[in-house]
Amino acid sequence: MQPSQLTFFLLIPHSFTGSIYLTLPLYHPTGPEPCASLFAHSPILSTCITDFFQAAKQANIISRHLEWFFPEPEDFNALSTNRADQQNLIVNTHNTLRRGVKPTASNMLKMEWNAPAAKNAQNWANKCTLTHSPASMRKTSVQCGENLFMSTGPFSWSDVIQSWYNEEENFEYGIGAKTQGAVIGHYTQVVWYNSYQIGCAVAFCPNKTYKYFYVCQYCPMGNLISSIQTPYKKGEPCGDCPDACDDGLCKKYQLIYANEYFLIICSNTGPKALLQNHTSPC
Repeated sequence: MQPSQLTFFLLIPHSFTGSIYLTLPLYHPTGPEPCASLFAHSPILSTCITDFFQAAKQANIISRHLEWFFPEPEDFNALSTNRADQQNLIVNTHNTLRRGVKPTASNMLKMEWNAPAAKNAQNWANKCTLTHSPASMRKTSVQCGENLFMSTGPFSWSDVIQSWYNEEENFEYGIGAKTQGAVIGHYTQVVWYNSYQIGCAVAFCPNKTYKYFYVCQYCPMGNLISSIQTPYKKGEPCGDCPDACDDGLCKKYQLIYANEYFLIICSNTGPKALLQNHTSPC
């Protein structure tokens, strides 16, 4: 992806209530990135551009025309990921969706909350700009991936995550995007098999048209271009971890290789480390 190129799209949700939202997927490593394509559900704008702000200006015009539709904002603090209930909602929503992938996954790891990733997500959300954070702001003990969502009005975290997952309709396992340029990157990151830690945050941006900026970081990062068609291994749920299964998700996994890291999960002790060396910490 060219450093100055952004994939930008503006959509109306399936159940439109007066708010509009923007999302932006992230792919790894450098390489050709598909442009956004028209979705089947009521697109306003979909384009691959080098000047994000030009497109944002167009979006602002549209949003002003819809302004009289916008509902009253709910209590912003209710969305804060400093709250345990919101952390649990985010993790549980992801795990429910990861359990339900079709075809089923034999190596899908159960997700958990990661506080350092959440802190990084908050630091970036506070900047109130719909661009991906630099790699240096997406690092815990490993490099993390990222999904973004920006809206004119508040959405629940479950709705935000579901909007990313809904790109499943553009995806076919083993092939990738069903049509050239179809956007799938949010979906593939949500269901990337070894992105087992997540941290999210939301910021209120009063001086922006899109006032709610949601950021989730996924560790270790997914969306490797070389395997974007297969974000997990197809098979019987927990087929690769029969002795460590939690309702279709793996709680521990002996050795998973992804993006030059080895994920070591040690028996009875949980995740230990992501190493560039092949040495187990167990």
